[in-house]
Amino acid sequence: MPAAGAKLRTSGIFHGVELGVARVVKFFDDKPFGGTVTSFCAPYFRATYDDGDEEDYVGHELAAILMPESDGFYRPGLWVYDYKYLRPQDNPYWTSAMVEFVRGFGARLPSIWLAGAGVASPTCGAEDFLSQERGKLDAILDELVSGSRAIKTLVNLRNAALKVLHYFATRGVPLPPSPLEAARYFAFLVDTRCNVGSVDAARQALSFVCSLSGWDNAPYLTGVAAAPLEAARRKFKVQTKKTKGDQDGHFFYNHPERGAYSAA
Repeated sequence: MPAAGAKLRTSGIFHGVELGVARVVKFFDDKPFGGTVTSFCAPYFRATYDDGDEEDYVGHELAAILMPESDGFYRPGLWVYDYKYLRPQDNPYWTSAMVEFVRGFGARLPSIWLAGAGVASPTCGAEDFLSQERGKLDAILDELVSGSRAIKTLVNLRNAALKVLHYFATRGVPLPPSPLEAARYFAFLVDTRCNVGSVDAARQALSFVCSLSGWDNAPYLTGVAAAPLEAARRKFKVQTKKTKGDQDGHFFYNHPERGAYSAA
């Protein structure tokens, strides 16, 4: 059943899916059937197959069968911040594209962030052997990286890190980003998310990726890169009495138009 108050959408881009354009392929009785995502009514996406049949899917179900365009990963219009209804990393093509993007700049991510990405191919010859060996050792190292931090820490940083990395990919920003490029992303979060938490989480995630990849994260802690977070803290935070909500990790912010609200 759709969420209360959910509106039926039949055109536009919702949660990284372009209605009327995005294609899916699903196997029925071992036969592939193609279709198009034709509507969204939270939390369901509807796929209309080429033979006229229709199926409704929640986000992770749809992600598993989405067949993105060849350059879809890099399209700015398909970047999305809100992972509430669909997580792009649930799509194997998206995760493979992310791996290709970050490794092209020598970046390293915990394996649990992009589980299942990357497929080995048969090889032969000395150069291919060395390439395959490096791939195998990289996979082992990725597992060790994941084991070097508490799972809770990795899970908490995962979405924020994938969002910032995908943002840079869709804007053609090389890694590691310059302090100015990082500041632009943080400014975007201040403007669109209207809270401190999203900016702080993005900076922590970027710093974590830097630490794994051997990059200096100091430029993101001062100067122009630090300005958005410092400004957000001044702009949104208000003094509140100690309440149970505060003790449970809830923080309250003040937006000039929205007033005080919880950003838990």
